[in-house]
Amino acid sequence: MLEHLKNKINRLDKSIQNKIKLIQDNVLDINWPKGFDLIVLGCNCLYELPTPKTQKSVIEKSFNSLNPKGLLFIDNDNMEGFLDKSWCDI
Repeated sequence: MLEHLKNKINRLDKSIQNKIKLIQDNVLDINWPKGFDLIVLGCNCLYELPTPKTQKSVIEKSFNSLNPKGLLFIDNDNMEGFLDKSWCDI
């Protein structure tokens, strides 16, 4: 997925490329940096986390890494229908 994204980024104007930072790391262990305008938790990544507690931790860590008006995008298909409201209460 990252290689595909890197290829797309390389086709962008250099001024835009310089504003993009990709990080690949273990979301449970990483010391999340601060100051992002956008964080994408992609490709159903929450399904790979073992418990609701670890899922919540990753969402909180990513949210806390955002700038005050930053956006957190969670790409998470739920095969059973709508997500429980508790997923949005962080």
